[in-house]
Amino acid sequence: MRRGEGRLISGIMPSMQTTSRTGRGTIAGLLVATALAAAGCTPFGLGGTIDGEELEFVEAVYFELRATDPATATPFHDIHLWLTAMEDSCTRLPALLDELASLRAQQAQAGLPPVDYCNAWEDIMAAYVGREPFWHAQVRMKALPRGEDVTPQTTYGYHDETSLDLADAPNFDAQVLYYPTPDFDACAEEFSGDSSYTSTSYPANGGTAEIVTYNEDNSIDTTLEMSLDGASNRQPFSGRSKASFCIAAQDWPLSFGLGI
Repeated sequence: MRRGEGRLISGIMPSMQTTSRTGRGTIAGLLVATALAAAGCTPFGLGGTIDGEELEFVEAVYFELRATDPATATPFHDIHLWLTAMEDSCTRLPALLDELASLRAQQAQAGLPPVDYCNAWEDIMAAYVGREPFWHAQVRMKALPRGEDVTPQTTYGYHDETSLDLADAPNFDAQVLYYPTPDFDACAEEFSGDSSYTSTSYPANGGTAEIVTYNEDNSIDTTLEMSLDGASNRQPFSGRSKASFCIAAQDWPLSFGLGI
C-alpha cells in the first residue's frame, strides 16, 4: 500500500478517488493578534505570538524598484521587504514555486492519482518549509513622494494602499500570513472540496516601518512597529531585521501553497 492510501481507503476523503476540485476558501474568523517584540527569538529580532502561535521567520530579503508610472508620468521608488520561513530564500523560494507549478502541470496533463499528488506535494513542502505551520510576510514601502532633503533611509508611516487618498510622504502597507501544516491531510481535504489549504492573512492597519540603514540594491536594516488587523489589544508587531537584496523577489506571489 502506498503512503497515504490507507487514509483514503478508511474513508477520510472518498471523493478523492475520482475528483479534484478548484477554488479557495477563507478560514472563518479573525484570530487575536498579539505580536510583540522578542529580540533573540529569530536571527533578526522579530518574534512574539499570534493567538498562541509562535511568530517565527528564518530570513529577510528585499527588492527595490525605481521607475516612472507610464500612465501617470509619476516617479516611484518601491522597497518590498519579505520575511520568509526558509534559509537562502532568494534561491529556494523560486525553486519551491517551480516545483509546485511542475506538480500542478503533471496533475493537469497526466491526471495524477490524488494519493500520488498529495504525497508529492507534502514532500515538496517539507523539503522547503518543514512539516509545521509557518509564517510569511511582506512589508511594502514606498519611498516616494518625499522631500528633497529626505532619503530612503527614513521612517515610513502606515498608509492603506487600497485607499483613494494619495500619500504625501514615504509610507508602507503590509501583510503577515499564517500557513497551516502543509501535510497530506491538508492536500486531501482540498481535493475532496471539504476545505482549502490557504493562509490566514493579518493586514497591517497602523504603525511605522523605518529603514535604519540603506545600501542601494544591496541591503537594508529595518525596524518595524505595526499593528495588525484583528489585534484586539492593538499591541504592535515589532522588531528589527537585516535584509539582503534579492532580484528574484520582484516576482514572488504573496500567497502560495496547494493550488489544485
